[in-house]
Amino acid sequence: MKKLLTRWLQYFSELPPKLITPMTDTTVITGDRATFEIELSKGDAIVRWFKDDIELQFSEHVQLSIDGKRQKLLIYNCENPDAGLYSCKVGNEECSGRLKVEGKHTDQYIASLFLALFSLCDFCCPDL
Repeated sequence: MKKLLTRWLQYFSELPPKLITPMTDTTVITGDRATFEIELSKGDAIVRWFKDDIELQFSEHVQLSIDGKRQKLLIYNCENPDAGLYSCKVGNEECSGRLKVEGKHTDQYIASLFLALFSLCDFCCPDL
């Protein structure tokens, strides 16, 4: 019985890691933090992370957080050059998610849009 249990444990410990929960697309405002999260079948799996098919180098700007079977790719203070296709590879599996970085919509910008729309309404419908 002990040999059978040992073989069973060995067999399952040698299975390649699998992606349980793949990353998804995300949109952030300029200056915010973006997060891509995955969940793996094994906590000790080696994951390689990429942006636009180039392997990422971690820094203060791009960091990896590992908590058991969950890994998070964190991109701090996002700017337009951070936008693109992020992916990860683990074993024979991979997944990807697109990062979109939008500009800040300040109160002044929103007010100017509102005034432009209001003046357009005056031009189109002067009787209102």
